[in-house]
Amino acid sequence: MVKISILLLLLFPLLSACSLLDSRENLYLSSSHARQLKEGMEVQLNGISVGTLENIALQEDLSVLSKLRFKEELHLSVDTDFAVKSIGIFGTPALIITPGGAKELLVAGDTVNLSPSTPILLD
Repeated sequence: MVKISILLLLLFPLLSACSLLDSRENLYLSSSHARQLKEGMEVQLNGISVGTLENIALQEDLSVLSKLRFKEELHLSVDTDFAVKSIGIFGTPALIITPGGAKELLVAGDTVNLSPSTPILLD
């Protein structure tokens, strides 16, 4: 019993770094292009950083799918808007979340669409 306890104490830091014990919520962002998207891009809600954009990948149908990794659980409705906008004095692009008003909520693993009204930002 003592050996198991010691083993668990030694393995816990390693296991806590794995996604198996990760309590943060993820959504997936679908887009027709990746021109505006960059891995590590900040995700903001009401001017507060709530996560990052990760794993930008081209899908078989040639659409782009990215993972939104949130720092904490958010209660976002299904009509929430996701758009890339410039922030700060240098115009750094960020993914801006504008909450909707629907009663139905997004759940971890759902796929949302990048707002089609998002203008393409030039590098």
